[in-house]
Amino acid sequence: MHFAEVFGRLFLRLGHEHVDVLFSTQSSSEDSLAWCCASLTPNGWFTRSKDCSHELKHGLLNPIAVHRDIAVIAVLGSDMKGTCGILGRLFSAVARHHVSVIAVAQGASELNICFCRDCLAR
Repeated sequence: MHFAEVFGRLFLRLGHEHVDVLFSTQSSSEDSLAWCCASLTPNGWFTRSKDCSHELKHGLLNPIAVHRDIAVIAVLGSDMKGTCGILGRLFSAVARHHVSVIAVAQGASELNICFCRDCLAR
């Protein structure tokens, strides 16, 4: 199975459903994808979508897990580009406040870092 094709179909469906993706992140092994959206359409397309029904039926994909009550934090700044240790400093500060990060993405421009946390986690 080519994950690029499956991920392409998922993002195409998100676009057709007018779902704005705030950020996405993919594992280096290219076998998992997470995306964070401001909201999902109420019709539940993500659980019964025909776009990936074959892969879901044959166990090639796990069902999509939806997490609600997620906060997205964006750190922006032109001085971040090329600054060594910026991620370490950021996540050290986050850890000091006992925040558990569940996804992270850095823009290719190095001018922004986004991460999300579960608002219900303590």
